[in-house]
Amino acid sequence: MTCTHHDWEFSGESGDCIKGKPCALAEYPLKIENGEVLVDTADITPCRLA
Repeated sequence: MTCTHHDWEFSGESGDCIKGKPCALAEYPLKIENGEVLVDTADITPCRLA
């Protein structure tokens, strides 16, 4: 996966950053339905790094 804002690349399997600053993506429940990726955000608290 690629962040188009930062041009960082992440592994779709582990969430590890493979291009960009050392970091990792959080893991969220998801499912694929009719070719669309649906992420369950019900229990996610939004945060903002400023």
